[in-house]
Order: sequence, then structure tokens, then C-alpha cells
Amino acid sequence: MAERQTATRLSDDVLRKTNTEPHDAPETASTSPDLMRIYFTHGVGNTPLLTKEEEMRLGKTIFEARRNLAKMARRLRTTCPAFAKTLAGAIPKTHETWEFVDIKRFMARLAEYASTEKDARSVSLMRRMSAVFTLLRNARDKLILANLRLVTTPAKRYEGHGLAFLDLIQEGNIGLMK
Repeated sequence: MAERQTATRLSDDVLRKTNTEPHDAPETASTSPDLMRIYFTHGVGNTPLLTKEEEMRLGKTIFEARRNLAKMARRLRTTCPAFAKTLAGAIPKTHETWEFVDIKRFMARLAEYASTEKDARSVSLMRRMSAVFTLLRNARDKLILANLRLVTTPAKRYEGHGLAFLDLIQEGNIGLMK
């Protein structure tokens, strides 16, 4: 609790000094340590690292969920041919080619379609797909959050090559999420 209050005070101080939003704060010697402290005290530093077994379990969960979602999506071709026609090439041939962004987009379209669908069999399949997607998203989020602090080590190697340290961390975080 005290760390969060300290982090809040730090972010307020940084905002007062720069009179801008946090993402607009200039990278200077005086704000960089404060911003780094905020980065680590707002969740990244509080999240414990995963053990090898936990990482393996989460990886397997993500793999299985992607595989099951791909199978269910292909099954939609027979249970909901009208929906399958609207998606044309969005239903994957294999789960290996289905990226998380594509799955997320597919699930959003499926939710739109599900609100109009009346067939009990199709609705049941869509509910199961939604549950598997939630499992996939939670496992992926946990894996990403636990590994965010590890981005700083490679970012330190590239410090001074034209990008600010916080920009390097941001690029590393984006890469981790892909």
C-alpha cells in the first residue's frame, strides 16, 4: 500500500514538473529514475517471476486453447454456415497460423453474430469458444505480466543508440506481447 502511495506521489511530482501527461514527459536525467520507479512499482515489480513449471503450464494452456479454438472455428463451418461465409478466410486451416490478434478479431465478430443466432447447437458452441478464449487470454496476460520486467535487461544493452531507455522498454514490451 505504501509503495502505491509513493508511486502515486512520484507520478504527481513528475506531472507537476513537466506539466504534461505521463506519456508526454520528456526523457531527462531528472525524470528518468522517477519514471522507472513508477514502471516497477505499478504492477511490474509486484508481479512475481514464474517458475519453469508455471511457464511451461501457461505455455501449454495457450497452445491447447489456440488448438481447441481453431478446431471449434472449423466446426462452425457446419453448424453455422451463414457465419462461416461472412468470415471467408478468417477460419484457420491450422492453429499454428492463428495469431492472438486474429483470434481476438474472430471472437469479436462471433459475439456480434451470436447475439442474433437462435440455433441452440450454434449458441452452445459459441459459448464454449468464448470460455476457451477467456482461458487463453488469462494465461497469455499472466505470462506477459510476469515477464515484463525481463525486458529491461536487453533494453540496457541498446541504451545510447538513439532511443531513450523508456522507449526501448516500450518497444520490448510490444515485442513481448506479440
